[in-house]
Amino acid sequence: MNGWNFFREMDALWREVDDIFRVNHLPLQLESSDWSGSFPRVALKEMDDKVLVEALIPGIDTKSLDISVMRNTLSIVGERQLEQPENVSWHRRERSGGRFMRTLDLPADIDADKVAADYAHGVLKITLPKAESAKPKRIEIKS
Repeated sequence: MNGWNFFREMDALWREVDDIFRVNHLPLQLESSDWSGSFPRVALKEMDDKVLVEALIPGIDTKSLDISVMRNTLSIVGERQLEQPENVSWHRRERSGGRFMRTLDLPADIDADKVAADYAHGVLKITLPKAESAKPKRIEIKS
């Protein structure tokens, strides 16, 4: 049984607020937000022996990323720096900067010692091998 998870609750709250602004066509400017629960956008897929996560994080220095996993929860924390040139008048700025955190509930317990991550072309790929207890086991039927 999974207990209460602060980050999961904040992620759900963030999505609700985001939906309110989107439905009402209101601009939501979070240029320097300390909380942005829907960034980065991710794809998560499960295989027999592992879980794969791909996160879209273009233009980030990987030194600013912190990835952690505990049992079946993955956290991606980081900060994206944007140029702040002087004497510039922005006409449109759709990219945001600042700190972000994304917490994902994974479909199985993970072997944290074997997790691997790679970053290329703006995509962070995380390979999370399943813990032995989470892998499917074939049961032989005796007759």
